[in-house]
Amino acid sequence: FTSTWLSVTAKKINITDYMDFNSSIEDFSLLPFCEINFELSEITLNHFEGMSEPPLLDYIAEKGLEEVLCKLSGSYYSMEEMATRMKLAMIKNESNWVISNLAALYW
Repeated sequence: FTSTWLSVTAKKINITDYMDFNSSIEDFSLLPFCEINFELSEITLNHFEGMSEPPLLDYIAEKGLEEVLCKLSGSYYSMEEMATRMKLAMIKNESNWVISNLAALYW
């Protein structure tokens, strides 16, 4: 539910400071994976298959959350474009907590 997530704007965070919405993108095939490999740990939960292999999960997106993610910049972007823009931001700065949390919400 979108009510379980506190919007970044409520924390006075401008998503455009972290993601590039000005560059044009022609290929929307990138997915916001974290490329950092952590050792198996109960703290990171990466010992669960769903955490280590998220593309293998079969789930239905929450429509309300999808709408929120697609409108974060102030304009509407498709989920595919948002995913690609998240990944490009992660490539630029893979340890940024704002983008990491958005990517987690994507999944």
